[in-house]
Amino acid sequence: MEAYSPELTSPPVPLVALCGKQLLLRPIADYLRTQHAPRVHSIGIEDAHSAAGAFGVRKATGSSTAPPAGILKAGWLRRHRTQRPAVAAVLVERDAVAGDPSAWAWLVSQLDAIKAAVKSRGARIVVVVAVPAGAHEVPEDRMAMLCRQAGADRRCVLTYCPSEGLPALQVVGRVLYEQAVAFYAADAQRRLAHHAHRNLPSLDLNLRTAFKLGALAEFRADWATALRMYSEASSYVPQLLAATSASQPQRFAEVRAVAEHVHVKAVSLLLLALKQVHEAVAQFEAHLRLFRRLPFQAQPGLLASHHAWICRQHMVMAELLVSCGVDISSLKREQQPGQLYLSAGRAAIERRKVAAFIAGMHGGKPPAPPGQVEPGPYVGQLALLPTGAAAAALAASSAAATAALAGLPVSGSSVAAGLAKRLTEEQFEQTLQADESGVEHSKQTVDLLRTAADALRRSGRRTAKTLQHCMLLLGEELLEAGEAEEAERLLAEVAGFYRRERWEGPLASALLLLRECRQHSHDLEGHTELSLEAAALAGGALDEHQRAAMATAAVSVLVPEPPLLAPAGDAGSAGDEPTAAQQAQRGGQSGGAQGMHFSVASPHSGWLTVLPLCTGFFDPLRAAQQASSGDVSSSGTRPAPAVRFGAAFWSNAPIDLPLASAEVQLSDALGSFTAPLLAADDDGSSTPAGPAGSPADLALPPAAWLRLTVSIPARCSGELSASAIVLHFGDTASGGGSSVTFRLPALLPHEAQHPASPASPRRAAQAGAAGPGSQAPAHAVGWLRGGWAASQAPFSLAAGFLPGQCRVEVPPQHAPPLLALQAPESLLQGEQAAVVVTVQAAGDAVHGAVLTARALHVESQQELGLLPLAGSAGEPHKVPALESTESGQPGAASSPGTQPGEQLGGSRVALGELLPGQRRQLALLLDARYRGTVELAAELQYSAAAHGGKPEAGHCTASLSLPVQLPWRLGMQLLGPPATHTLLAAPPPAAAGGSSVEGGGEGALLEQQRRLQSLSVADSGSGAVAAAGGGLAGLGPGLGPGDARDLPLLLLRGLPPRLVLPAGQRCALLVQLQCLATCQLDVLDVGLEPAEGVAAAPAVPAGTDDAPAGPHAPVDTLNKSDVFTAAFSLVAAAGSSDGDAEGPPSELPSLGCLRLRWRRHQRRPPLLAAAARGASQLSAAAATAALASVAQGGSSGAVAEGLPAAPACEVLVPLPAVACLLPLLTASMGFPPTAVAGQPAELQLQLHNASGTVQEVGVVVGDPHGFLLAGPKSTTVQLLPCSSRSVSWQAVPYHTGLLRLPEIVASSAQHAQQVEVTRGCSVFVEQPAEQQRVPAAATPAPMAAGVPSLI
Repeated sequence: MEAYSPELTSPPVPLVALCGKQLLLRPIADYLRTQHAPRVHSIGIEDAHSAAGAFGVRKATGSSTAPPAGILKAGWLRRHRTQRPAVAAVLVERDAVAGDPSAWAWLVSQLDAIKAAVKSRGARIVVVVAVPAGAHEVPEDRMAMLCRQAGADRRCVLTYCPSEGLPALQVVGRVLYEQAVAFYAADAQRRLAHHAHRNLPSLDLNLRTAFKLGALAEFRADWATALRMYSEASSYVPQLLAATSASQPQRFAEVRAVAEHVHVKAVSLLLLALKQVHEAVAQFEAHLRLFRRLPFQAQPGLLASHHAWICRQHMVMAELLVSCGVDISSLKREQQPGQLYLSAGRAAIERRKVAAFIAGMHGGKPPAPPGQVEPGPYVGQLALLPTGAAAAALAASSAAATAALAGLPVSGSSVAAGLAKRLTEEQFEQTLQADESGVEHSKQTVDLLRTAADALRRSGRRTAKTLQHCMLLLGEELLEAGEAEEAERLLAEVAGFYRRERWEGPLASALLLLRECRQHSHDLEGHTELSLEAAALAGGALDEHQRAAMATAAVSVLVPEPPLLAPAGDAGSAGDEPTAAQQAQRGGQSGGAQGMHFSVASPHSGWLTVLPLCTGFFDPLRAAQQASSGDVSSSGTRPAPAVRFGAAFWSNAPIDLPLASAEVQLSDALGSFTAPLLAADDDGSSTPAGPAGSPADLALPPAAWLRLTVSIPARCSGELSASAIVLHFGDTASGGGSSVTFRLPALLPHEAQHPASPASPRRAAQAGAAGPGSQAPAHAVGWLRGGWAASQAPFSLAAGFLPGQCRVEVPPQHAPPLLALQAPESLLQGEQAAVVVTVQAAGDAVHGAVLTARALHVESQQELGLLPLAGSAGEPHKVPALESTESGQPGAASSPGTQPGEQLGGSRVALGELLPGQRRQLALLLDARYRGTVELAAELQYSAAAHGGKPEAGHCTASLSLPVQLPWRLGMQLLGPPATHTLLAAPPPAAAGGSSVEGGGEGALLEQQRRLQSLSVADSGSGAVAAAGGGLAGLGPGLGPGDARDLPLLLLRGLPPRLVLPAGQRCALLVQLQCLATCQLDVLDVGLEPAEGVAAAPAVPAGTDDAPAGPHAPVDTLNKSDVFTAAFSLVAAAGSSDGDAEGPPSELPSLGCLRLRWRRHQRRPPLLAAAARGASQLSAAAATAALASVAQGGSSGAVAEGLPAAPACEVLVPLPAVACLLPLLTASMGFPPTAVAGQPAELQLQLHNASGTVQEVGVVVGDPHGFLLAGPKSTTVQLLPCSSRSVSWQAVPYHTGLLRLPEIVASSAQHAQQVEVTRGCSVFVEQPAEQQRVPAAATPAPMAAGVPSLI
């Protein structure tokens, strides 16, 4: 929008002239500019006699038959917006109208001067009489005289009271706006009538008149008429353009500039005023269709200016769409601002190219202009000023005079004075070329493309490819501007996108630009790789010969020639110095002989565009079957089994790539090693002709597969993986060749998701659920461009080739042992569950067996404690004597190197030697301290005798996934004394309370963690600190869902963060435990360890007398959702924690710790089983059957029959903080425990005030509940400081049995407290003594069972 003046991009505003004193003008001018709707601009004139220059003189309307010199006058719209007012408002004071004759004479002279100034243009006159506050109204005869003298209507002469403020200003503004609208309407009618009577038909005059009529309609806010007139003006542009020939470039430039003026006015009106987006876009497209291409072959200067004009049209349209404030989401993709900015950037690039051509035409020097050139009198025209000294002086004086008379700027006054002349076509071309030399093309283009990229990112539509194209252009312009580093960053991102999308043409363009960036940074390796990739793309901008030449140059860098040896005869003497050419040749040869090493670790690497690959193992099971069915050697033994690996490369390069050698990097359980790759056929066998692996066989021909295989002798069973393939070009031994390493785990994402760790539970589970090759990936990685031949698998699938499978399980050559896991089907958080691991050797003996067990919490990825279980619960953890049987008989010997059951550290246990059929078991204790899912895995590493007695390493992995449930939900309730209630308590301390809670809570949690560590089997210091931090978070209200995982902290979460305990009064603490487990739980003990300052009585649960004795006897057995309740009696000291009874009330950090001991009711719960035999994972049913066959008696549960049960669980829960408040106003009820029906009993309410102020307590009696009361029904008691008073009643019960006391409510209106003092209180009422002795004859006979009696 900065390319245009404001009068083009914003609707015109009416202009009025205010004549009078500045004190009267300023408020009216400010109101018209800021508050009046629509706005009105104004110019101030203090003396009416100087108004002639402001209104100007209307041009005479003669009937000339000469054609017009131009289409639109330059500056016409600006003059009418800023210099040609439509209304002359004369502001006078009341004294000048109703005063003495001299004042009236002055007023008349002012009006005459205004009338003379506006006479030529016909502007309206408005007279405003300022009347001060409290003054009389202007006489009507004076107002009539003013109307006659000014030649205005009565409504144009009005009074204005400045003291009335906004209402008075609104009246003046409405009159001025109405008169301005009337003037613009009359002016439009006059111009239309004048145009209708013209004798000379002209398209220029038609367009000029339509444009002016549209502008005048905008002045009066008639948007429909303005749009219609602008549309009519646009309709004349095609006719003007058709009449322009190739010999009139200036005429074309003028028509183009006029069309731009009309278009900008129409589009601004549609977007900013009418908010019609689709109509504005249609106008823009119609406007651009006329000038998208030049109608003739243009010179470079005109062509560059035309590209700049196209760029400006798109840029301004995009800015208008962004700033219009209308939803533009419904527009088409090519009509969005981002697309428009991109089109502007393309035009700017073309302009830069033409400007570079112009600079080359002039030898790199800026072309000289023909002279001093200024804009002409019409839009789109240029004028040449005189160059002589005398002519320049005359022009300067004439221009100054013209500017003074016409109000024009001095810069354009020479043209108005008629001293300038039109340019010739050659001078016009020279001017345009000179203008291009002063423009920073690269900077403008880069800024414009960055704006386009930002707009495309914000668009939110499907503009990914368009954005990449914009970034490609931006990278090219940055490279042109010399910013190679930033260009390389952008182009690398663009090239990666095009590789993923397989967009060949744009990728080739991006690669060629990246080559230039690498050339600027002297990156030889990157330049070589990009050269090969660009040469491999057949759909780019390069032809076949260029691609072949580029590939040949890249190969010469990959495989440098050996240094040339000088002949003996040419060797100079020892003292001769080598020439500069010889030094350069030797330096180039030594530099090229160093070699380069490339690493391909991304599926979107450029090397995969040049050399797509297909790799994988051959099925080892099929190879084992073929080996077993093959011939036996002369020695009577079969050959050692081998695993074949194949790799095939498709070459997209246009020439042969000389491959020296190839190798694959492998790894198994024994370590890493390397194997060479040899040429082979499609079935994986070696080539029949020539020695395998010769350089001729390893050449990479264009558009063909190079098949390479290797037969790998099996060193051990288990997983065999290929990590990388290395291709060597040239002599790598001497350091002069190059190599390309393909990192297979990174190139095959489905392989990278499965780590090579055999002890991973997920890897073991996935290996058991899906065999090798169950999910076959795409047969190649990279960009295959060979048609049908490339789409076929390079190796025969019938031969057992597994494409994309770079990990394979090597079948063992021995009878693998059985490894089984048994664990409870569901774990409980906080318990220590027993896990059984069973190992049984098969037909071959096992040597050096080492068992590794791990337990992992899936959600937090933390390892859990897992150690061998002791012989019985409660004893110290020690390695038990492992059970050993041989064919069902005990007494097998262990390996002499390691003792059976020896713990090697952590979760590793050495099992030693197992003879054929020998079985060993190990019981482990799993600390299930976190809720969620636990992955349990066991790995057995061993060695066994294979074919021919050769030892073979093997491993076996079994895994289980176990859920961990929350066993308990903890609830707590604190009850006060049943007959004592607190109406007012001392407030808790503000500062000390917070610190004590925080510090005490941390100490309680650290103590709780210390006790948990003494019970846990695998706790670390970092884990304890982390758990303590989580506990502190649990004490606050902002505990997140994953901040606490320990059982004590989860139980603490259900408790209130703070309790209130009256100091010095006995309270009851109810602890409720709800069973959440699916199995039965035994509650062994619930105890309370009170904190300092709290006295707690021991808990006495119901039925304690009948409970079984012993420390492990359960107090109660709970099913799911059952609730166990324990009650404690608490007393908090009145005072601070140091025992000072007279001190201020304190806040205890905690009630103490709740100690809970529990265990499973079923000592040996149902078990889940998982088993593996070698590398084969058994299903759940097969694992159960295998354990049943191993166990004595054929029962799977008998395997763990003799194992001790897991120890009891103990949990310490830190209780919440307690505010010990000193009661200041209490109400206690005194009543007898028993009463006799019909006899009065005394009820006494004791009120005690321990505060230092007078307290008022209201007492109200409600429901009597079976009593007849004698006493006050409602009363108010005044309690002096530190005093007591009582209220008593006589209660006569008239029912027998356990009766509630009458409802008595004590309230303190001063503190808004109200309690029912008899709530929960009851008395047992007996019959009178005379009614208890009933004669035997009067006793009714007993009734039949089940028949109720009526009394």
